[in-house]
Amino acid sequence: MAKKLAILLVAAVISMNLPALAISAGMGDDVKGTVTKIEGGTVTIKDAMGIEQTVEPKNPDALTDLKVGDKAAVKDGMLMKGDGMEPAAPSPGSGY
Repeated sequence: MAKKLAILLVAAVISMNLPALAISAGMGDDVKGTVTKIEGGTVTIKDAMGIEQTVEPKNPDALTDLKVGDKAAVKDGMLMKGDGMEPAAPSPGSGY
């Protein structure tokens, strides 16, 4: 009986922590912070909590306008320089 209770308790703890793990893993690729690395078609951004996330933006041309140390954000896959309000470069096929 105690063994079943222990298994149930472990299962409950794990299931309650899954949403927190998904959020901290950056599911959705939305991140805001300081650029720490630009390599190939990806950018690594460190957020305010010190967590680094590497993202391949939908608008890779925006990488040419960035340098390490810049503030940047990725929202819905679009890389934006600064506070994240405007794209750093137009998305491919946007007609610009």
